Amino acid sequence: MKPLLPYDEILKKLRQRDTSVLAALLEQYGGKMVGYAQRQWQFSAEESSELIYQTFDVLLRRTDPTIPSASTLSFEAQPQFDAFVFGIFINKLREAHRQRNREAQRYIPIDQLEPVNSDDADEGDERTEPLDIWFESDDSSDDHKRLAQMDEALATLPPEDRSLLLLWAQGFSYSDIGGKLGLNPQHLNVRCFRAKQRVIKWFSEHAKQTQL
Repeated sequence: MKPLLPYDEILKKLRQRDTSVLAALLEQYGGKMVGYAQRQWQFSAEESSELIYQTFDVLLRRTDPTIPSASTLSFEAQPQFDAFVFGIFINKLREAHRQRNREAQRYIPIDQLEPVNSDDADEGDERTEPLDIWFESDDSSDDHKRLAQMDEALATLPPEDRSLLLLWAQGFSYSDIGGKLGLNPQHLNVRCFRAKQRVIKWFSEHAKQTQL
């Protein structure tokens, strides 16, 4: 589906501090974001809406023309900008999820506490997606570096897998992705997993090379 506003128009309005663009952003991304937050993270519609507005607030700050690093922020295509916006949203989801867990743990009666199983000690946050390392920081000075790395990682994938992963990162269901790409949705779970593993492997190898 063609976006309501292309990414270059959105960036232009954001840099002009034209707040009317927020309504277009909400219409363009809001439905997908709410669906993703409810389906994958079990947030309510009200909680999801609050996180969406927090996402747009970060987007406004990252495109503030008075900040030198923000003025050089650019994208080569719509999927890159979409992934950038959803990356900010994913960070907000993770922050809210961790806060929710901390609040829940704070009120557990002591007689309900159980000893930690050593086998589970390293499992970590079950909602943490490996590909979130693309968007881990809110520091806009890292944006170009992360986008360049993302492009390099995605370039290692076949075109169909690259499209699959970008659509998955935006919160589309496998059924929706299958319809868009003309693929059998029943096979996309495994295919997406393998594509993610290839990207994760690239990041792992890249990290080792930069440390040498």
